[in-house]
Amino acid sequence: MLTHQIKSEEKKNISLVRLVAQRDECIAAHCKQSTYLQSEIVTLGRKVEELVDEKEALRVSLIEMVSNKEGEEKRLKELEIDQESAKIKVDNLRLELELELVKESVETAEAHAEVE
Repeated sequence: MLTHQIKSEEKKNISLVRLVAQRDECIAAHCKQSTYLQSEIVTLGRKVEELVDEKEALRVSLIEMVSNKEGEEKRLKELEIDQESAKIKVDNLRLELELELVKESVETAEAHAEVE
């Protein structure tokens, strides 16, 4: 009977040892997975920081481009105004020239009329 109890206890011990070994393997697997996940979290954290920095750089670049665009639009408007002003001056000079030609024609016609 004692032998039977010892064998029964040995079987229980063997089962418990196997259970503990399985639990240890499970814990080790979870630890390994946890370490991997922590590594991934660190990597993703760095990537997020890089993306945030990149986003900030793009925001600054966009602000600069908008500012440059506004400056170029202002400069273009000034050029358009200068061109319009130059066109008006040319038109005025053309009108003055035509007026001079008309005056000369009138003077020539008057001179011819006096001669005849």
